[in-house]
Amino acid sequence: MIADQQFRICFSIIGIVALRDHWALESDDEVLLRIDAFAKSQGKGKLDFKLVRDLIWAGLQEYHPEITPDQAMKLVSQAGLNGVPALLEAILSTLAASAPPQGAGGRTRPLKATRANGKLASTN
Repeated sequence: MIADQQFRICFSIIGIVALRDHWALESDDEVLLRIDAFAKSQGKGKLDFKLVRDLIWAGLQEYHPEITPDQAMKLVSQAGLNGVPALLEAILSTLAASAPPQGAGGRTRPLKATRANGKLASTN
């Protein structure tokens, strides 16, 4: 629920491809690596609302493809600072089931949303 509206968030292949195009990246692995870096930064208290907007928007593309990035930013604003962690947790937990990106040093583990001291963290 965001404000008085209910949405189904699912970070699927559709979301990954949408982000690849939105961010003008060359591969899906680059998208996954950027999301992994974001997840790791959450444990350090860093927040980038444009990136949060992009992740929310991508997570809505499977079931709500009519939502634009600008509309997703309004949803982030409506969720407020207290609601954003729950939205991110929903997205990152659905992403945990996807294939892991190939890192320079070989295969890395997939993202896994966890709660540590009330913050999202990656297990990588």
